[in-house]
Amino acid sequence: MCCILSAGCLKEGTYSVQDMTIRADQVTASYATLNVTSTIYNSRGVASGPLDVRLRAYGTDSRMLVAETVTSVPAPGWGTVREVSQAVTLPREGSYRLVVAVNPDSMYRGQSEIQVNNLERLVPDIQQSDLVIDGLDFIVRGTNGGTATIQADVYVANGGRTGSGPVIVEVKAKELNAGLTADKQQASVETIDPGKMRVVSVPVQVPDQYNYNIEVLIWRDGTVVRRGEGIVRLRPETLVSGDTKIVTNKVETSKFVVGDNQMAPSPYSGAIPTTKSPGFSFVVTIAGVTGLGVLFIMNKRREK
Repeated sequence: MCCILSAGCLKEGTYSVQDMTIRADQVTASYATLNVTSTIYNSRGVASGPLDVRLRAYGTDSRMLVAETVTSVPAPGWGTVREVSQAVTLPREGSYRLVVAVNPDSMYRGQSEIQVNNLERLVPDIQQSDLVIDGLDFIVRGTNGGTATIQADVYVANGGRTGSGPVIVEVKAKELNAGLTADKQQASVETIDPGKMRVVSVPVQVPDQYNYNIEVLIWRDGTVVRRGEGIVRLRPETLVSGDTKIVTNKVETSKFVVGDNQMAPSPYSGAIPTTKSPGFSFVVTIAGVTGLGVLFIMNKRREK
């Protein structure tokens, strides 16, 4: 840090940049707007009129100037400080060196700098959400001709202070080994009040006697804001003989069907059916979902 030397006996102030703080004001998919607040201190001398405060951003790798802004502010009095806030928009990638200079065109200038790293780690505003997938239940609702209907009850909680607004809950059933998508369905939710939880029920139809990874995506304004997943095993496998032999157990899925009269009422958003028929299809999806502990509810129906 260096200071401006006054050009006369106490006629002009001696200014320095004492501190710099940074916050992200706006983050999009490609750019980040940073608010840089600098503290200008007059250590000696009277205020000399308006001060020009220049903020420059240099790429740390290229050392090239990426952005610049200049703000004119009243000079602080002797022994006082003045805070100056400036905004700079940078590509949301890489690292930058931010340099703040007071009276940059003067031969006596004070400046300070700070480095910001890994802007790509900033989460875009549209992806920030207080919604949380608090749990998943999987219930067999029916079987027919080698096809099973599995209802996914998604517990969505709003931990924020405002309503969630309209969201879409999407459920995908992917065969566990091959990764093929057997079915995917959606349900719309108008809003979830702050501090409340909503149970969103989405049924999917899948070929029986397979194991599935169930992926849950919450969409808002065309962007995925939350992910979750769970496992449904309609044909579980067990390792025996010293973990060298695999035994496949057949599950009679029809015995675990739960009817409407056996279920306690819960908020239901209604599923939006897709046009595809149940069965495996080649659907490319992006991996990297968050694991959740899942309870697979299988209420055995009493045989008459």
